[in-house]
Amino acid sequence: MITITKLIELLKTEFPFNWSLPPDLSKGILTTNQAFVISKELNQSPQDVATELADKIQKFLDKQNLNFISKGQGPYINIDFSETGLQEYFYRHTVEQIIPDDTDKILVEYFAPNVGKKMHIGNIRTANIGESL
Repeated sequence: MITITKLIELLKTEFPFNWSLPPDLSKGILTTNQAFVISKELNQSPQDVATELADKIQKFLDKQNLNFISKGQGPYINIDFSETGLQEYFYRHTVEQIIPDDTDKILVEYFAPNVGKKMHIGNIRTANIGESL
């Protein structure tokens, strides 16, 4: 799995744009406004330039076998995970971090309510956490 930093470095080899994180992450993980600059030089609309660049970037990503999607959204070019890329990313960044090394110790506390007291909501919470582990 490629990191975002390595993705930026790889993209800059073919597309030396100013890539950054978008302010709204629902748009993607990387964005650039390079279509504005190029549209002024070509006397075209930024939306058309962004669509053309997004297609070229997508072909580049497909050629590199990277699980990302490039799309033009208005005058911006956004890159996001594809569905399989997102699944792979979460699998690698959750399962590999959760599975402990041989040297790690895990403590699991068993649920045992005090029979001398009434049960309350805190007992149910502890029981549910313990049962899920």
